[in-house]
Amino acid sequence: MNNLVGEIPAGIGNATKLKILYLSSNNFTFPIPPEMGNILQLQVLSLNNNSLLNQIPVQLSNLQNLWFLDLGANYLENPDPVQFKGMASITELNLTYNYLTEVPPFVSKCPKLVSLDLSLNTITGQIPIHLLTSLRNLTILDMTNNYFEGLILAEIKNLTNLKHMKLGKNKLNGTIPKEIGLLSNLEVLELNQNVFQGPIPSSIGNLHRLRRLDLHKSGLNSSIPTNLTYLDMSGNSLTELALSMKVTEKCDVYGFGIVALEILVGRYPQEVLPCLESEEFGQHFLDFLDKRLAPPKGIAAEVLMLVLRLILKCIHKNPLCRPTMNHVSQELLTLTVPSFQHVDTAQSSAQLDSEIEIATFI
Repeated sequence: MNNLVGEIPAGIGNATKLKILYLSSNNFTFPIPPEMGNILQLQVLSLNNNSLLNQIPVQLSNLQNLWFLDLGANYLENPDPVQFKGMASITELNLTYNYLTEVPPFVSKCPKLVSLDLSLNTITGQIPIHLLTSLRNLTILDMTNNYFEGLILAEIKNLTNLKHMKLGKNKLNGTIPKEIGLLSNLEVLELNQNVFQGPIPSSIGNLHRLRRLDLHKSGLNSSIPTNLTYLDMSGNSLTELALSMKVTEKCDVYGFGIVALEILVGRYPQEVLPCLESEEFGQHFLDFLDKRLAPPKGIAAEVLMLVLRLILKCIHKNPLCRPTMNHVSQELLTLTVPSFQHVDTAQSSAQLDSEIEIATFI
């Protein structure tokens, strides 16, 4: 932040060899100078967190080498929908916190777009279908805090690369489409503070990479589907659950168990979860531990066994059989290691695996 004030000089357009231009976090006012569209070699342009005014100039669409454009946190309005061209190279586009009233049509003409942030504007109307059919490379879509209304269309299934989808704090209605369950890469799904009706689709339980699910104050009027709670959701790696219905003190214990298991095995726990009920896991648990660490011995091995048994209870396939986080914390606080005579490593490891095998099937 340089605290530069006034307007961006029109002469900036003479710097035709520039490839990267950061003017973020200053106090520039007035419109973006159209001459900026003359910097044809520009690849990165960041003007966020200023006080820039009026329409986004159509000349910016001349910057066809641009792959990063950040105009967030200004007072900018929609560009001319006819004259502003698509940008073939752009992969990251941030238009958050401006005065946009519609999704700019040029957005759907940016085929390489990976990250799109339109949050904190005043965009109204339905989510445009062209957004859901043209941007198949999107991994991040943030349209939080607008005035979108109507349905989430079934065409959402086209965005198969999405990892983060944030549509909270809008006026979306109707039912949540079951097609969301086809977005197998989703890690974050926020649909909170809308006016949906009907059930939570059980297909959400197919999203096995989901870490955050936020449906609070979304108007849903049904209980959580049985298969979502007892079957599908138990195979997820949720660390955050924000539902406006039937939230219990056991909601967060599964996430704790998954994170703890990941620490022990040193890799994404989804790779280990299918093995939990196998005889191989019970007999050879030490082989699953993080290979970067020395294998536990003696007291360390016994403590590990006690902790593992607690973790396995936290991720029990039946949520009703899981302990509360209060119980888990008390167990950890009162954890004591029984005294024992020294035994050789092979015997200790064999005994540990035997006890783990019993714990796995509790």
